[in-house]
Amino acid sequence: MNFQFYVEKLGEMDKYKEFMKAEPTAVPCSGFFIIDYEGNDNQQHIDFYIKDKNKMISFKLESGELVPLEYMGNTVPPEIDFELDLDFDAVRELIEKRMVEEKAAKSMKKVIFSLQRKDKKHFLLGTVFFGVFGLVKTNVCVEEMKIINFEKMNLMDLIKVKKKD
Repeated sequence: MNFQFYVEKLGEMDKYKEFMKAEPTAVPCSGFFIIDYEGNDNQQHIDFYIKDKNKMISFKLESGELVPLEYMGNTVPPEIDFELDLDFDAVRELIEKRMVEEKAAKSMKKVIFSLQRKDKKHFLLGTVFFGVFGLVKTNVCVEEMKIINFEKMNLMDLIKVKKKD
């Protein structure tokens, strides 16, 4: 699956067309994707920042629903490029190769990606789940198709146990 598929799907939605007509200052600023390789919990959202209202709204592509988001920022989020060449299967291969190199695991069960733009480049910030307790936090530069950050963890690393005195 690639990003262009989701952009085209969005462009065909009547709610999107109505939204853009009502909010001409809206620009796409992020994406949220859940890819479930074992089940059917796939989700795709594309978020828009409405410049003249300092508000954000998210389009849930799987349902066509518009969801207002709480935006607490002081700056205008960078616009993501709808012409972005992003193939999620290629990203999966890249991460799986690194997982094998790092002896993390061989296959992904579910991945959560946030698509964002910073310094004129697009990044996929991801959490990859494998096994019962294993996960990898990763950051992929889309334009370079390169892993910038890769951190192997397990669920227990995230849970801090406080000893009783």
